[in-house]
Amino acid sequence: MCLVVNLATKGFGNGNSEKETRIFSLRGAHLIAMFARTPVAKEFRKWVLDILDREVQPKTKNHKTERVVLNDAVNMLVAKSKHLNFSDAYKLIHQRFSVEGIDEISLDQIPVAVEYVHHLIALFSHREHRTADMNTIALAHCMIWCRQWWKEYGDAIRKINPNIASSVHDYFIDGSFVAWGYVDESEKAALRRKLDAHQWNLTINERLRLL
Repeated sequence: MCLVVNLATKGFGNGNSEKETRIFSLRGAHLIAMFARTPVAKEFRKWVLDILDREVQPKTKNHKTERVVLNDAVNMLVAKSKHLNFSDAYKLIHQRFSVEGIDEISLDQIPVAVEYVHHLIALFSHREHRTADMNTIALAHCMIWCRQWWKEYGDAIRKINPNIASSVHDYFIDGSFVAWGYVDESEKAALRRKLDAHQWNLTINERLRLL
C-alpha cells in the first residue's frame, strides 16, 4: 500500500509554483511525519500506524466444519462435470477469491463462494449435457441473425410503433443470448465477423451477385 502526495515545488527560471507528485510507502510516510511536531502530523502518524497494524495481522482461517457446505458444493461440481477434477475446481475458487486455500476465505464470504460454485455447476452442466441436433443449431443461428437484424432496424420500428418494439425487444436480446450457447466455440469469431460485415440494405439481386 502506498500514499500519493502532491507537493508544491518552486519552478525553475520563472518562479511559478508547480505540482509534483511523489509516492511514499506507508512506512516511509510515517518516517517523514516523525520530523513534524504539529497536531495534524501526530494524527497522521497514528493513522499510518493503525493501517500498518492491520496489514501485518495474520488472517484468521476458517475451520473445516464451517466450510462443509462449500466442500459439498465442490463435490457436486466435480460430479456433474466430466472434465473437471477437484484440483481444477478448487483452483477456480482460489482465483475467484484471491486465496491460496479455501480455509482462507472469510466466514462472511463462504455463502458467496457457495453461490459461485453453484453458478459453475449450472454453467458446466449446460456445457456438458448439451445435445443439440442440427435443427437446434440452425435455429440458434437464425435467432442470432434476427438479433442482428433488430440491432439494425429496431430503432426505426420503435419510432413507427413503440408498443410493438417494446414487447419484442427482450425476446431478441434474451433469445440471442441463449442461442450463442449453442454455437461451437471455434465458429463464434467467424460468425461475429460475418454479422458485422453483412450489408442489410442490399436488394435481392445485389445480394445474389455477392454469392
